[in-house]
Amino acid sequence: MILELIRDFSDTVAAMPADHPRRRMLGLIQGAIRLSAHILADDPVQLASQLHARMVGLQEPEITRLLGDAAASQTGPWLRPVKLCATAPGGPLLRTLEGHTDSVNSVAVTPDGTRAVSASSDHTLKVWDLSTG
Repeated sequence: MILELIRDFSDTVAAMPADHPRRRMLGLIQGAIRLSAHILADDPVQLASQLHARMVGLQEPEITRLLGDAAASQTGPWLRPVKLCATAPGGPLLRTLEGHTDSVNSVAVTPDGTRAVSASSDHTLKVWDLSTG
């Protein structure tokens, strides 16, 4: 579900002209969801908390409105960060790859940049699709 949502954002942003006024805002939302994908895949209820943690304080009015709507949708207790406390979208970090149960010792990326292979002290190798995580 999360990967499909990220793809929908990618398709929408890619179809927009480069100077479209909402392109940056949609890219930031997609980036926040992509950065949180490893958490949201297991617990989608954390969407509002993750959006706040990654985008609170951004100045775009649409982002402020989105965060307000996310807060209003919460019916029970939830973690609502009041200042940026997680990696914000738009920076060098694109996603978190989870799966090893011990420290990662090395990573190699294929020449075409589509896959990575990681080696861990848990005695496993993992092959990662970098476009989906």
